[in-house]
Amino acid sequence: MPHKHHTLKTERLILNELKPIDIPQIVKYAGNKNIAKNTLNIPHPYAEKDAEFWIHSAKKGRDRGTQFTFAIRLIPKNEFIGGIGLKVERRFDRAEMGY
Repeated sequence: MPHKHHTLKTERLILNELKPIDIPQIVKYAGNKNIAKNTLNIPHPYAEKDAEFWIHSAKKGRDRGTQFTFAIRLIPKNEFIGGIGLKVERRFDRAEMGY
């Protein structure tokens, strides 16, 4: 059974579901060579297909209950500025956060 995607809201930020409309901004940020060199899983160069794969993987992980990925959006324009996720490893009763 798919898990519901939650929204978290603070005074300045909204954390919610990644959407296809975010792809240009995802490519812009993840395509930065300095970002890619400091991460394990971001390829360089980063293309639209990579962003599409990330969004699809996030949905699959949420449906399985093993990964909860959120877009980070800046209020008031709801502007995508990044992503944050929690990968759950039930076998070891722990989780890992990445942003």
